[in-house]
Amino acid sequence: MKRFFIFFIFLLNLSAAKAQENNTQNVAEYLNQNWIEKSKQLSVAQSILVATEAEEIYKNCFYYLNYLNDNDEIYSQHPSIEYLQKLLNEILAKQPELKKDIRLFVSKNPEPDAYVLPEGSIIVNIGIFNFIKNESQLAAVLCQKVFHYKLQHTLKKIKIDSDLKSVQLSSFSSPGIKYAYTNYPKALLAQVDLATTNLLQETRFDATEYLNVLPLICNLKRDSLGTKIIRSVVDVATSNSPGILREVAITPFQKRIDFKKSYQRSVSDEYYNSSGPLNNRNLAIKDGLTTSTFPLKQPIDSTQYIKMAENAAYEIAENYFLRSKYFEGFYESMVLSKKYPESIPAQTLFLKNLYWLCVLKQDSSINNYIKENNFFHVKDIRFLQLAFYNASTDVLHKNLFTVAKNAYTKTPDNEAIALYYALIVELTLGKAYADAPYANFIKSFPQSVYKEFISNKLTAF
Repeated sequence: MKRFFIFFIFLLNLSAAKAQENNTQNVAEYLNQNWIEKSKQLSVAQSILVATEAEEIYKNCFYYLNYLNDNDEIYSQHPSIEYLQKLLNEILAKQPELKKDIRLFVSKNPEPDAYVLPEGSIIVNIGIFNFIKNESQLAAVLCQKVFHYKLQHTLKKIKIDSDLKSVQLSSFSSPGIKYAYTNYPKALLAQVDLATTNLLQETRFDATEYLNVLPLICNLKRDSLGTKIIRSVVDVATSNSPGILREVAITPFQKRIDFKKSYQRSVSDEYYNSSGPLNNRNLAIKDGLTTSTFPLKQPIDSTQYIKMAENAAYEIAENYFLRSKYFEGFYESMVLSKKYPESIPAQTLFLKNLYWLCVLKQDSSINNYIKENNFFHVKDIRFLQLAFYNASTDVLHKNLFTVAKNAYTKTPDNEAIALYYALIVELTLGKAYADAPYANFIKSFPQSVYKEFISNKLTAF
């Protein structure tokens, strides 16, 4: 018995050590600590902000993680968790001192985003799989977040904002102040670009893919240093240093790439602003890559990534629907239906989103819905918006009924399609025609959670 107990304790310790090595804990486990005391410890350890200000920021990190956990916004078990953690571990193998500080969570949010909180939590939205093209691009995003954390860019950005608030507007006539105001944040981006590109070249990943993923980060405004997540306290300007006029040192990160002077110019004078930040960051990294010497790498086997991205595509469309973002869900389901014409889940999502859009159209509330929702695929969603706005209700109903009937004819044993077929019959043809499909649904799916809902529909006629 004693031997068994010792062996059991050994297994527990081994499991705990493995979990610590991979940082594969969920939000609830991570929050199961005295995070108020943890915030104090973190605030004392940093040297950028005054302790009270930093402590408030770290507390807000934990508040935000609690919010995600309480609202079931984080996957507790999901194939992408293990996959992303494997990529992150490869990156952290080159930065072993960060292993104990950084953890990874995967969010159910369908919008393509990834960000890191100042206390070290990297949060990757499932929606990123819709835009990232390969494993190297995904590794580049993770690598960039690692360095945003290591270089404490969120705290530095807050410090910059705080210092700027202490400068009178009249001072901006001074070239020196204007120079610092327009370019100091760019130096933070220079740091992370250099560090990310250098580290990627030390791994199996293709560093040139950082160029290809940069438009996603910049154009979609995802390179925000995490400040949108944190309710930062920047009203009190710190006075222990004239930080606004200091230049950020980037030389420690120039290990393997000797960037040309054009890179320094692009991030350190007003030339940066003349062509736009994305163009200059892109050119700068390209200069560095073409002038450096590093071995060409073999193509990465992307089979696992492709499988992960295909599975994620369905969840992204489903999560848009669950958030009542029907235009986005409709768009994603159309893409899936075109790519996988025989896919029942894609057809189901297509029906569900189209049904609720038609309900909004019939209720004359679709205009308010459009105003209240910010559409992510701006160009494509605007086309859909115009189509629904201009099309008559009768035409939409006719198309909706045709699609629903075809789907139900092919798969009458699918509960979701059978349910929405009955609902669509009522919406498009009227209650008098919906009696039979509702009755068939109850007969076919007697254990359905929608049984009482459908029974009420029948008795209401």
